[in-house]
Amino acid sequence: MKLHGVRVVVLAVAAIALLAGCFAPPPDGWSTVITCPVTGPVRFTNDWHAPRAGGQLHEGNDIFAPRGTWNVAAVDGHTRLSQGERQGNGLWLTGNDGTQYFYAHFDDYWGGARDVVAGELIGFTGNTGDAQFTETHTHFEIHPNGGPAVNPYPTLVASCTNRVASSASSTVPSGQGFPGAAGAAVPTPR
Repeated sequence: MKLHGVRVVVLAVAAIALLAGCFAPPPDGWSTVITCPVTGPVRFTNDWHAPRAGGQLHEGNDIFAPRGTWNVAAVDGHTRLSQGERQGNGLWLTGNDGTQYFYAHFDDYWGGARDVVAGELIGFTGNTGDAQFTETHTHFEIHPNGGPAVNPYPTLVASCTNRVASSASSTVPSGQGFPGAAGAAVPTPR
């Protein structure tokens, strides 16, 4: 009888530990598979938690690219436009799995809030908000399950390096044509 009671306690402790792990934020080394959020040649470093004004820490990575470079949906999901003093023109993408991706400093959006597929054009690299005096870039964050931000660097390394740099691999919303073909014009934001 004592042995049975010990097994129940061990199983209960194991179950609690397993469930606790389901609700804990992922570690800094967490990575997921996404489409690189910025097309074409990009550069970025691991600037996660770099000091910012007012004692703040940087909650993402900055992806540097020329002004107007296409920003695309990292995953299938739904977009929501967001504007603010620090972020300028921002966008939240909630993936179908509940993970949220935040983009900031867009020069402009492509389309409004909508359902998107990975690789679909959503905006253009810029330097709006508190980035107005910096080099053009997209600030990018990952929030697993809608929780606290995690370091996106491992995901960006896996998704944005060793790839063919072409906007032709991205898509625009249906009914908008496909301007990514060689010699075609970049779409005008709407």
